[in-house]
Amino acid sequence: MALPFFFLVFLQISHAGTALIPEPFSFPLASPSIWNRPQGPLTVTPQSDPVSLNIEAGPSGFLYSRREVLPDRLSAYSHLQLTLESRQAKPAVVELQFLEPGGKAKFWRKVDLPANTETKVDLPLRFMRPGSGPQPNWSRIQYLGFFFRDGFTGTMTDLRLVSKDGQQAWMQPEHLRDLGFDGTGDLAVRENRLAVITDVKELDAETLADHLMEVDKTLRNMLPYLKHPPALPTLLVFKDEEGYRGFHRKYGKRLNAKIVPPSSDGYALFGIATSSAGDPPDTFRPVFVHEFVHAHLDKVAGIPSEKGDWFQEGMATSMQLRFHPQDTFHEIVQDSLTKRSHWMPLQQLCDGRRIPMNRYWQAATLIELLSEDPRYAPSFPKLVQAMSASGSTQLEQYWELLPVSDWHALQNDWKRFCKKRYQN
Repeated sequence: MALPFFFLVFLQISHAGTALIPEPFSFPLASPSIWNRPQGPLTVTPQSDPVSLNIEAGPSGFLYSRREVLPDRLSAYSHLQLTLESRQAKPAVVELQFLEPGGKAKFWRKVDLPANTETKVDLPLRFMRPGSGPQPNWSRIQYLGFFFRDGFTGTMTDLRLVSKDGQQAWMQPEHLRDLGFDGTGDLAVRENRLAVITDVKELDAETLADHLMEVDKTLRNMLPYLKHPPALPTLLVFKDEEGYRGFHRKYGKRLNAKIVPPSSDGYALFGIATSSAGDPPDTFRPVFVHEFVHAHLDKVAGIPSEKGDWFQEGMATSMQLRFHPQDTFHEIVQDSLTKRSHWMPLQQLCDGRRIPMNRYWQAATLIELLSEDPRYAPSFPKLVQAMSASGSTQLEQYWELLPVSDWHALQNDWKRFCKKRYQN
């Protein structure tokens, strides 16, 4: 598809001389060639101004661009800018969406539009959150969409992508240091693999980063296909509980979303691991490994960190125990296996939904079976890849990747594995 001359993107060398910074990328909104057929109750009318478009949308109306429209190096841009002028008597809500082919994987962000008001949007792409499906990647995004939840009557103008100060779409450790610690705090980065940020002087960020590199190596040995992520799994360690929980409130505001501050000792959200240093501060708190694994699986393996499902909690607990053994864990497994009320049927445990903390031991031992038993281990990387691609950890979907084909057989194998591994 031929595009107008002014629609093309030109790149310039940054002041540092090492990175290409794209020129602003403007969308010719009035050109019919950039839009797919609207979905739902929505009509658009071009205006004489090539960068202006009238929109009349009913509830759930959806407008999205054609596949060829977005720039090839979308991740090189840091902000989406546009103006939406409401001409209706009630407020509206629009979801800005960047979608991969098929629409299941996406980044999105809610924008509130007051009634009869012009709203200028200047949205950092790093503060768009992933959807509930497969983990999106800026390098795979092909469409820009606008979903009008309750309808909208008004005008869209001056839609463009820009890169401010050479920033890009991905959240980087420096951004998290600004958000969590007002630009201060120790930052330790390791080999484009991970980052640790803390404001705790008594905590050794460099030593903790080295410790987590060993965890990273272990995970990569289990999943050899893993590559360097465009956004590093990052652990933020705050000096107190107030800073730890307050971060999630601040992050929620930047996402225009309500995030309930966690009540647990650690929490990972959208691939960002957080905790506090403890009292007294301890560089080797086991919870640091647990939350880092959540973030790693999110950013590197593509398994969302915030769902609390059997796979995420099983992997995090298993790694925590490997690097910080718990003397009583053998007894916990032995005792729990003898009491029916202390373990869940695997069909229920592995249904992809959040599991309770008192079943983390069970998820961890199931991960050990799947990743270490000679019959199961060869297929473990393929299993994780399949879960990442589908966006679901519901194990029942992947029987073809397991040496058994029903829950009864898997549960029997798991029990035998536990009894042998955790015998006296």
